[in-house]
Amino acid sequence: MALFERALERSPEDPDLLAGLAAALILRARQTGSLRDVVLALDAAETARARHGDHRAASIVSEQAAAELLSAEGCPDEQPRWTDLLAAIGSSPSPDGAARAVESLVRHWPARSRDLLIDVLLAGGDGPPEVAAWSSARRRFAAERIAAVLREIAGGPPLAALAGELDERGRPRAPALRDALAAWRQGQDAHRRGDFEAAAAAFRAAAERARDAGSALAPIARYRLAVAVYLRQDFTRARALLEGLLAETDTPTGDRMLAADVLRMQGLLESSAGRLAAARLPLERAARSYAAMGERDFASYTRAMLAETGQRLGDSENAWRHRVLALRESACGGNPFRRRMMILEASLAATLDEAPRAAAVLADAALAVEGPAPPGGLAEVLLQRAAARARIGELDGASEDLLRAASDVAAVPDVATRERLEIEIAAARLKVAAAAGERRLPDGARDAVAWFERKGRRLRLAELLLARARIEMRRNRLRRAERDLERAIGEFERSREELDDTRLRIAYRELSSSLFDEMVRLQAILRNRPGKALGFAERGRAHELARGRGPAAAAVRVIPDPGRWARRLPRDATLVYFVTLPRRLLAWRLARGAVSFRAVDVTSRELARRVVALRDALAGNDENPLLRESASLAELLFGPWRTGIAGSRVLLVSPDGPLHALPFAVLQGAAGRGFLIEDVAPAIVPSAALVLGSARIAHDCPAVTPRALVIGDPAFDRARYPLLARLEGAAREARTVAAAWPESRLLAGEQATRGAFLEHAGAFGVIHFAGHAIADPVDPARSRLLLAGDDELAAGEVAEARLVRGAAIVLAACSTAGGRITRGEGTLALARPFLAAGAGAVIASLWELPDDDAGSLLVPFHRELAAGMPAPLALQRAQQRMLSAANGERTPVRAWSAFEVWLGRCGLAGLDDRARPGERTRR
Repeated sequence: MALFERALERSPEDPDLLAGLAAALILRARQTGSLRDVVLALDAAETARARHGDHRAASIVSEQAAAELLSAEGCPDEQPRWTDLLAAIGSSPSPDGAARAVESLVRHWPARSRDLLIDVLLAGGDGPPEVAAWSSARRRFAAERIAAVLREIAGGPPLAALAGELDERGRPRAPALRDALAAWRQGQDAHRRGDFEAAAAAFRAAAERARDAGSALAPIARYRLAVAVYLRQDFTRARALLEGLLAETDTPTGDRMLAADVLRMQGLLESSAGRLAAARLPLERAARSYAAMGERDFASYTRAMLAETGQRLGDSENAWRHRVLALRESACGGNPFRRRMMILEASLAATLDEAPRAAAVLADAALAVEGPAPPGGLAEVLLQRAAARARIGELDGASEDLLRAASDVAAVPDVATRERLEIEIAAARLKVAAAAGERRLPDGARDAVAWFERKGRRLRLAELLLARARIEMRRNRLRRAERDLERAIGEFERSREELDDTRLRIAYRELSSSLFDEMVRLQAILRNRPGKALGFAERGRAHELARGRGPAAAAVRVIPDPGRWARRLPRDATLVYFVTLPRRLLAWRLARGAVSFRAVDVTSRELARRVVALRDALAGNDENPLLRESASLAELLFGPWRTGIAGSRVLLVSPDGPLHALPFAVLQGAAGRGFLIEDVAPAIVPSAALVLGSARIAHDCPAVTPRALVIGDPAFDRARYPLLARLEGAAREARTVAAAWPESRLLAGEQATRGAFLEHAGAFGVIHFAGHAIADPVDPARSRLLLAGDDELAAGEVAEARLVRGAAIVLAACSTAGGRITRGEGTLALARPFLAAGAGAVIASLWELPDDDAGSLLVPFHRELAAGMPAPLALQRAQQRMLSAANGERTPVRAWSAFEVWLGRCGLAGLDDRARPGERTRR
């Protein structure tokens, strides 16, 4: 895996490497059970096929991945057909044979058998031709037997009571019940047409008349009324109806099947209303109840709903397990409409996991499901496939899907549903037009913007305003574009607080970076206002930290005028702030009281290639390629500022895009020789507002107590991670680090539990972790530090540590400063949540290192830190000492350049004007 990923950094479009990565992902999925890896394998294989259409290996892996996601599993060898059982009930010469057929029918399809009891036997509908041929006596017999078996499966008297409401000729006894069943049929017909308003009225009438007749049909009709009301988007009324029904049915003697239906609808309603945590419990209860009744079809559908809820709550891996199990079960002769919707939801999930080609394949599979679709159902699937195609650049195919969707929508009878789908199509056309570089707004664009504004759908509105702004910029209508972008950013910022679930925040990072990138480009390039552009760049960059619960959040919510940042910088510090746009690199240099700006014509792809080239050179034994790449990148990034930078003690760098993977310490020094680390101490600043937001650093940042909490070589669960070994070097390193501090606490081996870490973390100004870290490139909140036993500390749980404000955190594990890079907000690494929780400095690694190499650097670093040296200068001193060994031979550059300092709130507290080179100040 690691080899393929590193090779793809150099050649990201190589189809052979992509196919190899896909195969490796499939193998890892089979070892670990990670179905999300299967999705990523499908995406990589489809990307290889897009680069080379007849790539045999990619085609094979793609087929394997699709089969693992969609194929049936555990289906009965001989599952009887519904129609065969109906024919057997009507034609069996003996009551015993008919009874066996009835029992088999109900046990294989309990929910459809209930519908048969109501729709065909009680209501006298046309039904399947096999049922139309039954005699009245056989109808009566079937009703009694179906009701008896359903009572055994679903419990309680209501379903059994339905059969008792027939007379000897198999007809409903009471006239009120006949009227109720007539209204029921009207509701069913209206629902099938998609006319949910008419369906709600009919089911309301059916419930009232069934209640007057004292019929057990009344609660079932009320349930169908609640469904129709939900589909009309009246969540408040639907919730009240469902709560009343659950109180009646969820009892020891109640109708368990109806209770499961109500629970499932409650979960769906709460999920649709954005109350995800409230949705999970009723869905879990419904799934268990369906499974206990043998209702495989509805159990799989409910599991798919659980998957969607779990994914939106951030539990992506378990979400895929639920989802794939549901898809495999639904392939066993299940309802085609529900299977289609389950595959469509999987396509949406693949989009969230940034696997757009896999999303397109799954949308194709949803369209291929045979069977009728409700009005507008085809349009829903086509809209999703159009979105997936647009993301992978197949704009003509996306436009064709939207044309087909519009044709399907025209036949939808329900006015509200038809309007919603028409607006969705208009919105998709606007986004496709913007992506295609068109200069004309498509028809319906204005209506779509107005509709989402009226509905309060802020994030969708921001997407459309961004698309419209891009088209306006092509028309050189810059003021209109600026107004749209300002509105879009405002809507995004207001709505982002509502995105509590991690997966949605990840999904909308692309929107965030696109909004701020377009505004920065507009201000800096098109309107020549670099100062205003810098303010917007920082406004976008600070979002991730602003969402935290620690003290860092308050520090970045109010972003000062960038012109004030320069006045707050220490006298011997320089800040260089980068923004990478698709075709330009923008850079600002801030020193005490001075700001300058430059724009460099280089694409982000070329910049990424050059960063990878430098890192490849670091891995080699020949230093000459490294020196060439180092000199070239230093000139590109700093240009005429190199001399001024060398005159500072500390270089604060706020990187963007591919620059997050660059070890700035190894760039060439100002004199055209050596390394930058020999001139100045570099430090990473993820948010300038976080570091420079306080005008009174000395007052707001009290001295950190020089006490160290050291975690060394936790005794993690080897059975869970069989490929990871215990780290003897980390254990030695931890003991040595603890000895470097006058007061320390060591948690090693079995003592390094999650509980012990959280208990002690808030009492120490320095925390050192030496052990294993697991990076999750798809869901960064699930990146984690491994602790003793099966304990882990996930990135999303760091805030629970309640860190000392300004604490120094050392993450001596592999790639703790690495991780997936996003434009605008940067790398989603393990270092970032510690900054959000209030750390002043985080020392983290950019790549994997041998066990002993980290200690060679970090032990001297701790000695400098314990003596009072600020973190950036302490790391610089330790790195300088490793530049050459005692015998004069240079230490490999890769060994000392992996670690970098990230600064957060109070990160500049030790870098005041009184501290001169060579002096040390007590923190």
